[in-house]
Amino acid sequence: ELLRTLALSMSFQSSEAVVWASRLVIFSILYALQGYVPIVPFLVSKGEVGIILSTQGWASVAALIPAGFAIDKYGAKGVLQLGVLMSLLSLGLMATSSGFATQLLARVVLGAATSVIFNSAMALIMEHFTEPKRSEHLGLAVGLGSLGNLAGPPCMGALFDAASAEGLPEPQFWAVLPPLLLFVIIY
Repeated sequence: ELLRTLALSMSFQSSEAVVWASRLVIFSILYALQGYVPIVPFLVSKGEVGIILSTQGWASVAALIPAGFAIDKYGAKGVLQLGVLMSLLSLGLMATSSGFATQLLARVVLGAATSVIFNSAMALIMEHFTEPKRSEHLGLAVGLGSLGNLAGPPCMGALFDAASAEGLPEPQFWAVLPPLLLFVIIY
């Protein structure tokens, strides 16, 4: 049943699909966003860690207003799909290269994608529901996002450690794989 709901999620055939898609993308983006923190010190120098982590925040702030305008002009569904595509690009870059420039670019794109996804997912819920259901669904989506914030760091850190211990090349690939797969399912 869940797979069928997920398969329909991006087509938004029902209000239930809107809710599940919104919850899943918010969980996924926050899982990836916070999950990256424990692995970045192993990918770049100590001085570069702060630059990479702070640029994500600046990119997120810079994308907030354009994301809102895009939602108004093109609709929340199309903007959400753009955000998911941006996330796929970002996670693909993170997974395949440990160089500073690539990691920085990936983090900037992920920061912008965070604003695009969060705003468009909230807009979709608001478009499909009226009070009191709207508040309930918004609260659950944000709550699931908080779960992504909590689950991302230990899960991605453990996968990175396991891949490193096994001597696998590009251990960040294995750490980034779960949120990458979630975004592939969503897209």
